[in-house]
Amino acid sequence: MTTNDIFGGDGSGNLANDGQYVEIYHIPSGNTIKFKAMMTQFEDAYTSEWNSEAAYGRMDPIQTFQRTGRVISIAFSVPAYSRKEAHGNLQRISALVQFLYPSYDGAGLLKNSPYCKIQFMNWSAKNGAASAAKTQGLLGTIGGFTFVPDLDAGVFHSKTGEDIAPKMVQVAFQFTVIHEHKLGWQGDALREPGLMYFPYGVETDT
Repeated sequence: MTTNDIFGGDGSGNLANDGQYVEIYHIPSGNTIKFKAMMTQFEDAYTSEWNSEAAYGRMDPIQTFQRTGRVISIAFSVPAYSRKEAHGNLQRISALVQFLYPSYDGAGLLKNSPYCKIQFMNWSAKNGAASAAKTQGLLGTIGGFTFVPDLDAGVFHSKTGEDIAPKMVQVAFQFTVIHEHKLGWQGDALREPGLMYFPYGVETDT
């Protein structure tokens, strides 16, 4: 299925059809979903963790580096210009919820944890290189997800009237990044030369 098959033909789909969309690749199943990227929040938080230990006779504690972590908080609106697109949005949102659960083997034993890759243009992509989430998306875990229909916008009813699909939905989740690169420095240069484009696709002088 191509991007043009996914997004509606009204004005809200123009940017998405040009590549501005959120893509999520579910590693255990190999399935991919895409959403229009009408962003309401994008927060990319880096946290450096240090072990602080007080020492006798020192005014300042001894700081020992442990790790640098990255968590992305993302929220976006998902509009629908037709009943058909609203139904498709519910399908994709349902798939995203299903992505949060692990996979099991035939004996009912845990087989794979629900790791995913996400890609949103150059803001969340490997080395900032926007491409398919499967190959260039950031690897990690989805730690929380919310589905908030905009009740003021209303809903579409199915032909039978038994099912409803919101005309506008707010989707939000947190994504903890698992680094696949040897991040850090070796001498006066980065350990991996390609990381000069990390994390947003802008070349630096290192």
